[in-house]
Amino acid sequence: MLLFFSVIACLSSVLFFVSSTAASSGWSRTYQGGIYDSWIPFSVIQTSDGGYAMAVFANAHYIDNVGYQGHFTTQYELYLIKLAASGNEQWKQTFVKSDGPNSEFYSFSPSGSSCSLIQTAGGDYVMNTGLWLIKVNSQGQLLWMKSDWQDEESMNYSYDLHSMILTSEGGFAMAGSTETPEGGKDFWLVKADSQGNKQWSQTYNSGTFTNADETRPREDTATNVIQTRDGGYALAGQTTTYTSLTSTYESWLVKTDAQGQQQWAKTYSGPNAAGAEYRVIQASDGGFALSTSEVRDFDFTVFQLIKTDSSGEVQWRNTYGENKDPDVTWYVDRYVNAPYAVVQLNDGGFAVAGTMTEVIENGPISHNLGLVRVNSAGNELWTKMYNAKENMGTLSEEWVYSMTRTSDGGYAIVGTTVSSWDGSHVDAFFVKTESLEQPPQPSPSPQALAISDVSGSVKVQSPAQEDAWTQANDDAALSQGSKIKTEENSGTLKLGNTTTLEIQPNTLIEIEELTDDSSTLLLQEGEFTAEVTGLTSGETVKVDMSQAVAEITGTVFTVTETGTESALSVKEGSVAFTSKVDGETVTVEADQKVVATAAGLGSTITETGALDSYTLVIVAAVAIIVIIMVILVIRRRSKKPQAS
Repeated sequence: MLLFFSVIACLSSVLFFVSSTAASSGWSRTYQGGIYDSWIPFSVIQTSDGGYAMAVFANAHYIDNVGYQGHFTTQYELYLIKLAASGNEQWKQTFVKSDGPNSEFYSFSPSGSSCSLIQTAGGDYVMNTGLWLIKVNSQGQLLWMKSDWQDEESMNYSYDLHSMILTSEGGFAMAGSTETPEGGKDFWLVKADSQGNKQWSQTYNSGTFTNADETRPREDTATNVIQTRDGGYALAGQTTTYTSLTSTYESWLVKTDAQGQQQWAKTYSGPNAAGAEYRVIQASDGGFALSTSEVRDFDFTVFQLIKTDSSGEVQWRNTYGENKDPDVTWYVDRYVNAPYAVVQLNDGGFAVAGTMTEVIENGPISHNLGLVRVNSAGNELWTKMYNAKENMGTLSEEWVYSMTRTSDGGYAIVGTTVSSWDGSHVDAFFVKTESLEQPPQPSPSPQALAISDVSGSVKVQSPAQEDAWTQANDDAALSQGSKIKTEENSGTLKLGNTTTLEIQPNTLIEIEELTDDSSTLLLQEGEFTAEVTGLTSGETVKVDMSQAVAEITGTVFTVTETGTESALSVKEGSVAFTSKVDGETVTVEADQKVVATAAGLGSTITETGALDSYTLVIVAAVAIIVIIMVILVIRRRSKKPQAS
């Protein structure tokens, strides 16, 4: 059996390229704890400042002194390590420690599962491992930890979560597996809001199989989840059947809607490797690319990449790493080629990263960090392998856990490294490649507006939440179709980097449209004041109302909606105001106001600082009365007799 979760890696400070060319702008580093510690970097991301962050699981060993004798204590720890763009460590935070069954976090350990890491729009970090979802601020200080995902009636069954993503409205989706009462396992999808509170969960199973005339449930384990461009989700993983002698492992892909309701599922026959990692992405054409390992024989696996259409139907299926001499037999795991990450490039091709075996004439010589580049048809263009250290012709052993594209067109790949000549302790190995591609293009969807600077009572609703409203929070995000409302109290929030809303009570706003260069707010009722600043050239913000549309390129204004009247008052700058009745457009300047009705725009634009004729008559009358009274008082005083 292939030991896919065995840790094979090495200590190193020098990058040895097995590929034919060295990267002029690339670098590598190893990171380690104590000499007896094991560090496994489960996830790497490039941060908003151009640096990097790693989530590292550590099996740490400490020496405790008891009387005259010392002994080792093993402790599981989770590290968030922040790196500069050069790879220099900037800071490290330890969040979870577990030194025994009585510890609150004793259950924290990877147990073969992954650890996901993301950075929010506000610069905070979120990690998950096992059942834990952990949020920290931009300096790694703990904000909250959540693990309450199980339903009360199913607390006695085992659960595990392998993958976590940030969803378009600022919440989180996590995927893994859950044990069933019948004895099998199901895919498990959990949805949480931006504060880590569970909103819903769904399970999915691939059916049953027959073994020795007995019908049994399949064992389904999801190892990856993504949000699709329609707001739904795609889960990838393994489905297993077995007999008394053999087990069969196949790829399983499940597509859901935004509420987690299954839309379709596809099984892709193996033979796949036991314990293989499955990664899925949505391709630019709306289809999917799924990476996993295919078994050739008992000691030989290869990369496998499956490309499907939007319904999961296979378009092509290729393998990479066919590097074993068929006449040479080696021990189990000697010819491991196991992918852990897949991305799509600007030209429509793909890059797959994972553990790859370097082979010479007499057999395999090392396991390396491998990177395979293919075109849009799945044809291999090149392969590169990276190794940490060489000693007298012997190479260290590496195992890949995560890869991400970098802003300069390169890749950041992390894994473990171990070498037999320096104690065989496990360290983290980080490779930053040279610029191999065009820089990544921003993802066109799903569009979202980040929320920040929230104060007061403002509630939001995502399209996936239907009638559920939640309090707006910093780092949440609103996608097209999301709604904002106030009830009895007012509130404020900032949308993206440009628009601050001061919202009056009993106001309802919908994000009607989001594009790369514009956003449209539908004011259904109520009133808000908006300050719009920092728009780029060609970028606009629109407010859609029942009777008119306001188009803004940078100003401060107030809009009011009653259902029959749409009013605009401008405080600074100017706003184009267009009637929906006849298409007439007026430019409303500072200190001006206009009202649109079913009859069109008002005949005149009234300056908000001026007084209308009725008010002027009243003021004039009051002034005349005051003048007459003053005159009468003066005359009365003048008629009083003079004192002698």
